[in-house]
Amino acid sequence: MPLSRRGMSPLIATVLLMAFAVALGGMIMNLSIDLGASEACEGITVQFPEFCARDRQIDLRLYNTPDSAPLQGIRVDVTDGGVESSLNVKSSAVAPGGRLDIGIPYPASPGAAARVIAIVGSPSAPYACAETPLIIADPLPPC
Repeated sequence: MPLSRRGMSPLIATVLLMAFAVALGGMIMNLSIDLGASEACEGITVQFPEFCARDRQIDLRLYNTPDSAPLQGIRVDVTDGGVESSLNVKSSAVAPGGRLDIGIPYPASPGAAARVIAIVGSPSAPYACAETPLIIADPLPPC
């Protein structure tokens, strides 16, 4: 009995090679986006004229200095009574030299802690600078 050894079809081999190349390229591009975004977190300088809680909202005013990196948005992380909430603030992009004045609906109790996280990068690939919050209020002061 002759042994019949058959190799992989050239078409299947080509498809597998292409899939491997696409997966490897995607991993490399994702790595480069993350590295560039984390460096952008270091170039952010903002001022907070107001960051406090009133009735059923958190008042936030910030000024992005002219020499700062642009912000694609912000996120407010609130710890209230042992419960952690992440509030993504819509329409919160701030260019260098720009201002943001917003009331965020959230019934924060006295003693709640909050921190503001910058979101940098591009709209298609945002990166949250969670390791370096812009401001930490523990506890969040009343207005």
